[in-house]
Amino acid sequence: MPTEGRGDDWAYVLTFLAGALTGAAIALLAAPRSGRETRERLRQRARAAGDQARDLREDLRSSYLRAARAAQESFLAALDPETRDWTRPHPGESEQ
Repeated sequence: MPTEGRGDDWAYVLTFLAGALTGAAIALLAAPRSGRETRERLRQRARAAGDQARDLREDLRSSYLRAARAAQESFLAALDPETRDWTRPHPGESEQ
């Protein structure tokens, strides 16, 4: 069945996240900067990550809207007897 192994996928994700958090904690503890400098650097990186996430969200939204619009136009064109190419069978129809 296709659902087999999904628990393993989550295990890999959780393991990765635990490793990332552990690495970040070690990096913070071993950093040669003062606590104030480290916090400021983390703040800057968090802001940059937030900006990137917002940009990505907008990019994904735009892509989704373009794809939805194209799908809607294709669907409506397939229903419109004026624009349909009647020389080819429509998907789902058998050739005769």
